Amino acid sequence: MTWLQPWAWLGAATILLPTLIHLLGRGQSRTHRFPSLRFIDAARLLPAQRTRLQDLPLLVVRVAVLLLATTALAQPRMRGAEGVGAAGGGLTRAIVMDTSVSMGWLTAAGVPGHRAARDATDRLAGEATTSRRFLTATPGAAIPGATSWLAQQSGQRELVVISDFQLGAIDSNDIASVNPSLGVRLVPVAVTAPPTSEFLSHQDADLVTATIVADSLSSTVNWRRSPSAIPPASLRWLVGPGETALASASLRAANSIGVPAASTSRDSVTFIFPTAPERATLRARAAPLRAAWMIALVARLRESTLLAQLAADGPGTSDTLTAAVRSLRGAARVAAAADGNKLLFFVDDSVASTFSAALAATVLRLQERATPMSEKEPIAIDPIRLASWERVPGTEGSGSVAATESSEGRWLWLGALVLLGAEWWMRRRTAEVPVAVG
Repeated sequence: MTWLQPWAWLGAATILLPTLIHLLGRGQSRTHRFPSLRFIDAARLLPAQRTRLQDLPLLVVRVAVLLLATTALAQPRMRGAEGVGAAGGGLTRAIVMDTSVSMGWLTAAGVPGHRAARDATDRLAGEATTSRRFLTATPGAAIPGATSWLAQQSGQRELVVISDFQLGAIDSNDIASVNPSLGVRLVPVAVTAPPTSEFLSHQDADLVTATIVADSLSSTVNWRRSPSAIPPASLRWLVGPGETALASASLRAANSIGVPAASTSRDSVTFIFPTAPERATLRARAAPLRAAWMIALVARLRESTLLAQLAADGPGTSDTLTAAVRSLRGAARVAAAADGNKLLFFVDDSVASTFSAALAATVLRLQERATPMSEKEPIAIDPIRLASWERVPGTEGSGSVAATESSEGRWLWLGALVLLGAEWWMRRRTAEVPVAVG
């Protein structure tokens, strides 16, 4: 049961009135006739003041009338069993918590940002009647899923995003896509970015170190090149007879645009080209992708616009395995599969093509699990702009829940009227009429 006008319960204080009336009221004196006193002059009868409650049934009826009227004014709403389960009642919150790398930086209080975000999440979840948490490194991408869950709820509903709000974390389009009936709250966690960061890459035969100093006004990059005996991260290439030199040339071409200097990844990746003798055998025992790192690498590989532009527009591979790279026209040019703990890429192109060199460079970069460049952004969205995106929680519920609601106010008013009739009958029954002395 919920109350649309809970303030009406203040009227419950009126139940004291019948009690005060019974205590302060003055009853009429009883008149008794005695024949022997008929010659005595009649005296004016004074009403007697009550010192204790009398006629308790009448008092109870009067209190019940006022209590029913007060309850009716509070407008109770009853829900069916399925309505209660669907709505949950009260405030429902979907809390999107940012778990990206930058949330590990320290706040002004000296605690990591993710710990401050977790404390805020616990507090906001405790204040809500129903809540659900969405942990993600990309808050903007998680908003549609959170609002989809909120759309199935009723009552007051609010989307909460807790993040350091680096530029690009969310934007006005993400908020504009939220249903107007939903509230939006943005809780910033202020963290301090490290003053400098370094990126190492292997280019040609040298080790290139890029030192970046970034703040809210400018970014400065210092490049340092030094000889290096450390070989770049390598891939296994399976090619046809006599194509080993071509494979080495493709890898050098990939190295010339810069690849991670010394990958810490132990993931095994193999390129299998059409001329490789092992291709048929490996294809026969290839299995669907199961390991999380394989699925993540293939998913990010699909997002590469460079590979899509370089991929040939031919018919593509007819392989039934997972397509990892497609051309602009949708032809599958690289198929992915698993062979134990090895990730296999069946490449439908020449080993000496520009596409193969770009594929190698892209995979090497994706294998390196370094901090993404986007996490080095030192500028956060202005708090004033965040405040302009917020809005109060809505109260629109789902139609199925609203259909299960019913008002009991009319029955309470009917009960009050019935009791008023009973009170009138009881009062007339107990009334005493003065009788003159004759």
